[in-house]
Amino acid sequence: MNFSAQLTSFDLDAGRYSKALDLEIQRQMRMAARAFVAAAVRAIPVRTGFVRGAFRNIEEAIGVNIAGSTSSAKIVKKAMASGKMTKADVFLTLASIFKGHIREGKEKGLGSQLPGGGEYYQDGKRKVLKTPQSGRAFATQPEQIFSNKDFIYNFNFNVAISYFNMNDMFANPHTPSSPWNAFSIGRLTFLNYMKTEGLKKLPKVSDFFAETMVTVNGTSVARKKLSVINRSQRLTLS
Repeated sequence: MNFSAQLTSFDLDAGRYSKALDLEIQRQMRMAARAFVAAAVRAIPVRTGFVRGAFRNIEEAIGVNIAGSTSSAKIVKKAMASGKMTKADVFLTLASIFKGHIREGKEKGLGSQLPGGGEYYQDGKRKVLKTPQSGRAFATQPEQIFSNKDFIYNFNFNVAISYFNMNDMFANPHTPSSPWNAFSIGRLTFLNYMKTEGLKKLPKVSDFFAETMVTVNGTSVARKKLSVINRSQRLTLS
């Protein structure tokens, strides 16, 4: 007497799911970092662009210009063309630049004047000309900002410019707009993005089940993969 049967099984493709989850978490971390920069730089007055320049290291790591000192027209063109900024992001970025230009000249930065009108930052015994590009040396470097190991993901960013940290955290009588709270605002924006947007975009486990037909005929067993469940399908187990 021969026994034959045909069954359908659903198996999780753990390898595909792990890879998709890893890639999407990394992508969403960078999107959250973009939100961090956009929020943080709006709180920082512009004089030489030295402090804002430090945030350009994050831009390099995620591939979008937010804190740079390019013209308003270039920011709009690049942001909209890349698709990495929404219209709201562009509006807020331009608003922050306009706001910064108004503050510029009203608040004197901590630094000495150079002949010709330039300023330098006193870094120990070293004098550094204050420009957006030179500010990048005082922040976490792009290759060190994002890290992950064994599904533990980190966003690390620090600015080692003394007057920035002082004005960001404390009320400075020489800087009426302080405290800026740029890091606090940026941190809250980063977390809010991950909670309200990022986590929702992670792949669902149910999208990675493979449907397999198992045919039993006597002592032989044959398996045939029929399909991979996609987002438009619903898996119902009973």
